[in-house]
Amino acid sequence: MDYKRIYDQFIADRRTKEKALRASGKYFERHHITPRSMGGTNDAGNMIALTAGDHYFAHECLARILGGGMWGALYFMSHINSKSAKGFFARRWQYETARENYAKNLPEHIVHVGSRLADNAKRLAALSDYFSNTDHGAAVKARYENTEYYERWRQAQKDAWTPDRRKATGEKTRSLWATDEYRNKMRNRKSPWSGRGGELAEIMKDRWVDHTFRTKMLCRKYSVATQFKGVKVINVDTGEIFDSSLKAAEKYEVSGAAIRAAIKHSRKSAGFRWAHAS
Repeated sequence: MDYKRIYDQFIADRRTKEKALRASGKYFERHHITPRSMGGTNDAGNMIALTAGDHYFAHECLARILGGGMWGALYFMSHINSKSAKGFFARRWQYETARENYAKNLPEHIVHVGSRLADNAKRLAALSDYFSNTDHGAAVKARYENTEYYERWRQAQKDAWTPDRRKATGEKTRSLWATDEYRNKMRNRKSPWSGRGGELAEIMKDRWVDHTFRTKMLCRKYSVATQFKGVKVINVDTGEIFDSSLKAAEKYEVSGAAIRAAIKHSRKSAGFRWAHAS
């Protein structure tokens, strides 16, 4: 399909209707006919007013024409809380197509966005201001409280993580952990706070003074590790009994979660079968 021809005809048609759209008082968005990433400017000749639905369609055409990072723009426009194509709800197949192609071109998109940001002090300042003044926890919570968004996200996860993909991922992970090189690499991996214990202690000390934070932490449910702390486990193959999965994990140099998963799914961990000791 000739999407370039479709796009050009679409823009020409909407240009004849632009004046009426602006005069109607209805919501519209400004669209760059030639994307800024491709050298487009903010000149009047390169800008056009479009409805939210038309704006999404325009970017859908551009993604199919130019590919690459344009799939990223379309993918983000497919989200319910997007500031572009505001109020337009992408159909499931549109969302999936944008997401799949965005994933394929992700490295290119990251490099492209990064280079644009590095050369634009105004955008860097705006980005810094956004992250400094936005409550990300509240924003994410609000997004997932939207029933339609949550259901679409959950269905997308089901479609993406097919049984074959889950099986292949599991086999790949197990093969990695079977090599000494990978196991040592993961065990010796340092966190961003390695060697900064004193600094972290001071930060946490200041946070615990805050009454809201203190109340939140004290009312938090016990962690998974605490829940399984007193549950004895047995190595079915050797007969050894441990006071907890954490104790067993310590001896066999695996995670407690791996042993608990082995018990739950009747599989081996560290080369042995495991069960809860009665």
